[in-house]
Amino acid sequence: MPETVKPKKTGRSVSLMVLGAFAGRIRGLFLPFTGINGSITAEYYLKQMWEILPRFMEYVADTLDADTIFMQDNASIHKAGIVKNWLREQDFTVMNWPPYSPDLNSIEHVWPMLKAALQRDYSDIASMRGGPSAVKEKMAEELPQVWRSLSLNLFQTLCASMPHRVAAIRASKGWYTKY
Repeated sequence: MPETVKPKKTGRSVSLMVLGAFAGRIRGLFLPFTGINGSITAEYYLKQMWEILPRFMEYVADTLDADTIFMQDNASIHKAGIVKNWLREQDFTVMNWPPYSPDLNSIEHVWPMLKAALQRDYSDIASMRGGPSAVKEKMAEELPQVWRSLSLNLFQTLCASMPHRVAAIRASKGWYTKY
C-alpha cells in the first residue's frame, strides 16, 4: 500500500554545474565547472564568459547573418553588476527577463535530456568507486561528449519556440504559462 511506503534518499546524488550555449542549429560552448565547492561566484562566472562568449556570439552572428540576443536567467551571478557591466561593454544585446520567470529559458529543457543521455551512455558512473568527487570528475569528463551527441534539431526546435514563449509571457503579464 503506497501510504505505508516511506521513500528514503539513497545518497547517490552528485551534481555538477555546467555552462552551455546554443543558437538555432549551432551547438555552442559547453563547460563543466570543476573544482567548485559550493556556489559559483559572479567573478568566476565572468572569467569563464570573458574567455569564450565573445567568440561564440561573433560566430553566431556571422553564421546566422542575424542580430544576436544573449539569454541567461535571473540567477544572482547573472544579475551581478560586474557581469551586467561587462556584457554592456561587449555591446551584447541581453534579453530582459521578467522577475520570477524561468519560463523563457529554453536551455532548461536541455538539462533533463543531457542527464538522460548521460545515464543511458554512461550508466556505470552511478555505481563507480571513489565517492562523489570521483563521480563528479567522471561526469565532467564525459558530459562534453554527451553534449555533442544531442540532436541539432533539439536546439533548433527550442530556439524556434522563443517567439511563442515571449508572446505567452507578455500575454500573461509575466505570470505562469504552459512553458
